Amino acid sequence: MKKLLFLFIILPVTASAQSPTQQTPTQFDRFINKPEIEWAAYINDTIRFDKLKLNTWLLQRLDRNEIKATFPVGSGSPQANQIRYLTKNEIDRVDGQTDTISVTDSSGKRSRQAGISFTRFNKALNTLTDVIQILYVEKGLLKSYIPWVATMIPVITSTGYYLGDGDLFSSCFNFNYITASGSRDNTFFLSRTRRNLRLDSFDVKSKLKELYGRNLVQTLWPYVLRNRIRVFSPEKNRLLKAAEINSSLVNETEVSIPVYDLEGNLVKNQKVVHGELSPDVFTKVELIQDWYYDKTLNMVFAINKQLVLFAKKWIQTGETQEASPVLTLTF
Repeated sequence: MKKLLFLFIILPVTASAQSPTQQTPTQFDRFINKPEIEWAAYINDTIRFDKLKLNTWLLQRLDRNEIKATFPVGSGSPQANQIRYLTKNEIDRVDGQTDTISVTDSSGKRSRQAGISFTRFNKALNTLTDVIQILYVEKGLLKSYIPWVATMIPVITSTGYYLGDGDLFSSCFNFNYITASGSRDNTFFLSRTRRNLRLDSFDVKSKLKELYGRNLVQTLWPYVLRNRIRVFSPEKNRLLKAAEINSSLVNETEVSIPVYDLEGNLVKNQKVVHGELSPDVFTKVELIQDWYYDKTLNMVFAINKQLVLFAKKWIQTGETQEASPVLTLTF
C-alpha cells in the first residue's frame, strides 16, 4: 500500500509544480505583498545542471542523512504551508521498485493495468532537477528566489516505455527570500542557463503580482529610461545612454522630410528624428542566470546576469519575420 501511495504522489505533484494554482498566499510567496515589490511570478522549470550533478548529489546526501527532504511539494499549493520533513526510511527506496498504473484508451476508459519501474541511482538518467523559482522586481532590480527544488527520476513501464520524469522528493528549502549565500568555500557553481520567456506566457496561475497591470518589461522600463539599469546594444556591445534608447533601435529605415527656404526652394532633405521607444514592441525576453548550490545551507541560488529584449525590426524591405535582440539589460 505504501508503494502505491508513493506512485500517486509523484506524478500529480509534478504537474502542479509546473502550473501552480495561486489560491492563497503561502509562506514562500507572501513577501510579494511588500510595497517595494512591483512584479512577481513563478517561472518553474526543469534544469539539467552541467557543472555539478545536483540531482545525484542530493540523493546521496539524503541517504547519508546530511540533508532533510519531503514528499514533492507543489508551488502555490496548500502543501507549501505544511512542510513536514521525512526520515530517510519514510521516503521509499525505489531501486528497481515496480508498481502498476491504470492505462486508458483514446476514449478515456481504463483498458488494462501496466507495470512501471523506477530507477533511482542511474546517473545517466537522473539528471533533471525540478526548480521552483519566483522571479520578482524590487526597487527596479530583477531578483530571483528559489524556495526549493526537487530531484527527478524517470518513470518507465515494465515494457521499457518511458512515461516522463517525476519528482522524487523536495529539498533545499529556503524560507527567507533575502537569505544570502554562505561561504564561498561551500558554494558550488551549477550551470549558466538561458531561458526564453514570452511576455504573454505568464498566465493567471503563475503571476503573483503586477502593479498597474504592467508586465515584466513594462515594470523595468522606467528604470531603464532613468539610467538605473545598465543597458547594452547586443549588436554593437556598447553601453547605451537613456537618450539613445529610441525607436531607431527597431526602425532602421531612413525617412527624410524636405526643408524649403522662404521662397519655396528645396534646401535639403532632413532625417526625421526618432521618437520614444515603447516597451510594448518587445515580444519576448531571454533570461540569463548563473546557478549555485550552497552545501552548508543546502540551498540553491540563482543570480540574474542579463535580460535580453527581442523585437521585430523594420528594415528597408519591411518588417522582419523573426524577432531579434534589441537591448541587453544587465543586473
